Amino acid sequence: MKQWAWGMAMVAALTVVPARAATNADYEAALDRYYELTVGRELGTLNLDEVVESFRKGVLDKPEAKSCPALGKVLNDFADNEFRTAAKAYFDSPALREEIEGALRKHLTLEDLRAFIAFAQTPAGAKYLENSSRADAAAKKAIEASAEKLYERPEFQTMMSQMVVKLMPAMMECKK
Repeated sequence: MKQWAWGMAMVAALTVVPARAATNADYEAALDRYYELTVGRELGTLNLDEVVESFRKGVLDKPEAKSCPALGKVLNDFADNEFRTAAKAYFDSPALREEIEGALRKHLTLEDLRAFIAFAQTPAGAKYLENSSRADAAAKKAIEASAEKLYERPEFQTMMSQMVVKLMPAMMECKK
């Protein structure tokens, strides 16, 4: 009787392992497809010129670069060459994809992935994928524009008045 129970346990264990492997392979295939439809698509449309310009602006806005034309020229050339090459290699790298997929694995189940892929295959899903990047970019620009107007908002002006009232007594003590 004990040998029979042990034998059944072995059969059960051996049949579970391939099922898990298949599920894992299914998961990885679904994750790859999800990546291609979402992050991969975004990276494919990434404007490398904008990334380079953002880097260039960041380094050329430093006081050292502004005060030394020779340093500014070297940084400008560096942005066009070494930085551009490194950024392109990074965005195209398998390491970046693996890092992103690792983060996705922590949050998405196989059912989540399958549901998204099924949605992406519908007309509405295809339209969503086609327009979501532009819509997200437009929303981001609207938020940035709104943030620039923050000081004009009545809520912010009220908060600034409250801040002055609370800070003034402390500032008066600091002068002593």
